[in-house]
Amino acid sequence: MLESTLISPSFLDVSHPPTAWQSYHYTDGGHTYIPVQYDPAGGPENRPSIWVNDLMWTIDTPEQPHSILALIYYRDWCFDGPLNLSRAKISCRLRGDNLQLHGAKCYFWIVSYTPRVTRWHYIHHPIPICHNGWGEPTEIPLLPNQELWHRSFSADRGHPSPLGQTLRTCFSYGFSFVGFSKKVTGRLGLADFTITTPVDPHWPFSFNNRHTEPRFPWMTVSRKHRRQVEIDHPSNQRPEFPAPSATKGLYLKDDFLLFQETKPAFAYLAYVRAEHSTKGRNLHNAIVLVRHTLDGFNAHNGKVVFFVEHAASNTRWVLWSAIENTDRCPWYNILANEERHWQRLSGDQPLREVLAGKEGQAGYDYFGLLIVGSTAVPEGRWELSQFSIGPAIDA
Repeated sequence: MLESTLISPSFLDVSHPPTAWQSYHYTDGGHTYIPVQYDPAGGPENRPSIWVNDLMWTIDTPEQPHSILALIYYRDWCFDGPLNLSRAKISCRLRGDNLQLHGAKCYFWIVSYTPRVTRWHYIHHPIPICHNGWGEPTEIPLLPNQELWHRSFSADRGHPSPLGQTLRTCFSYGFSFVGFSKKVTGRLGLADFTITTPVDPHWPFSFNNRHTEPRFPWMTVSRKHRRQVEIDHPSNQRPEFPAPSATKGLYLKDDFLLFQETKPAFAYLAYVRAEHSTKGRNLHNAIVLVRHTLDGFNAHNGKVVFFVEHAASNTRWVLWSAIENTDRCPWYNILANEERHWQRLSGDQPLREVLAGKEGQAGYDYFGLLIVGSTAVPEGRWELSQFSIGPAIDA
């Protein structure tokens, strides 16, 4: 079985900088994140490590039982899409210095946003902490048995996300203290953290603006050339974890061709071929995530939407849920195959067949983003900094 290390021991390199790990500081009615401290040679055999202490964490009282989220990693902070951890295993070394646990145990936890924020702690395997030194690595298979986990929080207590879906669409993870009689004090260090899973390297399919070059061509239909062209992409080196507004991804500027033979009219933004991306996999109930930036952009009443297209029949379906200017947070949605969530712009093929890809009679050849409903040619600059599509509910 092929294994792929999704997060490697070099998780503190430029693609996963130390500032992406933080500690959770909860206050009544609000919260903040405190960046970890980075030690480039403080780990085992002088490798990098990170650490936090009790000045940086607080007790999170909405959690049941109360928890301390000492180390937290949101994949959004590095423009990464969700992970499928269904068959994953983690490995790490945890070190405590003057750490007073007061009866607490340390657990690994995961969070999904879809369809609602839910956190699960892996209580089956408390993680040992070596005191005043670095011990041997701890390796933990994340077994998908709900009896081995505890759901500590859901934004909708009546309809929490089940464990299986949270594992398949993990947006955040970290290490917590649970079971303390009073606040845990001292210092906690982390080194040699890995996530490994049997994985298809093309699924989920993703792009983010931290890559120097795209692995495949993103295309549009150019107004200037009136034909299909590849989209510009910056050639500079990856930035040092900038604010999202400072990043540069795939972009278009004043090059939007408005197709007015359909009602409503539409203009392509960015799309990829199925053969270069998902390999024609079935997109039924897949999760799609998008982050884009609008710079002096005027869509003239148009909306940015996700689309799938079957070229031979000229069939285009758009997900009728506009992608807002999500400069700070990604937009995400589930590609349900119920036509009431979509609009057919052209063609005659049913949505279920188009989403089915190779499994259908009229599978999609392209998918991506377009503007629909513009009353005039869009103007300004539109930029794509993050895109991900992968299995969700029925995976």
